[in-house]
Amino acid sequence: MKGKIFRVLYSSLLLWSMVALGGCVSTSLSQRFAFDDKPESGVLFASMTYFGQTGFSIAYRNVGDPEIKGKLLVDDLVGSPLSFESSDFDGARGKIVAVELSPGDYEFYSWGVRSGFLRLGASSPFSIKVRVSRGAATYAGEFQMVPVGKLGAMVSSAEVHFEEKIRRDGSIFLEKYPGIGADSLYTGIPESISIRNLGSGASADFDFVSILLPALMIAPILD
Repeated sequence: MKGKIFRVLYSSLLLWSMVALGGCVSTSLSQRFAFDDKPESGVLFASMTYFGQTGFSIAYRNVGDPEIKGKLLVDDLVGSPLSFESSDFDGARGKIVAVELSPGDYEFYSWGVRSGFLRLGASSPFSIKVRVSRGAATYAGEFQMVPVGKLGAMVSSAEVHFEEKIRRDGSIFLEKYPGIGADSLYTGIPESISIRNLGSGASADFDFVSILLPALMIAPILD
């Protein structure tokens, strides 16, 4: 009985995660990555910090292409007692997130937050442009999600701020990816840049999958 309950809970949570995040989330960079093995590739990395029980993502695309290329993501368990992952930062939950990309010009243009059955997104598009070069790990800054409104324990409104923190983030990145040397590290943003409220605040919507999941999870337990 307990095994059945666990399998149902796990399967339901997995289904919810796949639907909520969609197919655009970029595969995280392997910590064994080295440019010696992939000299034609580039790496893009950023820090993502947040407060509260939320999932947080930043969307990016090729400059000049309206279609999404991928998303950088941190989930709502990082740094919490329920997670096997600890936060990369003191005083905030979050991670250094890195992806392997083909050389080219990219831009971050939207963000999303998942909190319970609420899904928030940037009210308007923005543009943070970075150039990814072959054999280089390009730093794209820190994206910080700050709740500005709550509905019970859920985040109902949020702002995302952007800042250059290469000294902190570069050091953590090199520790996490020992196969990438400091001589391959570059910053793709102006020094000391700081932008408040990317996307002019949040628009909100309901995630009906999250609303229906409790019924899906409880039904087999009651059988």
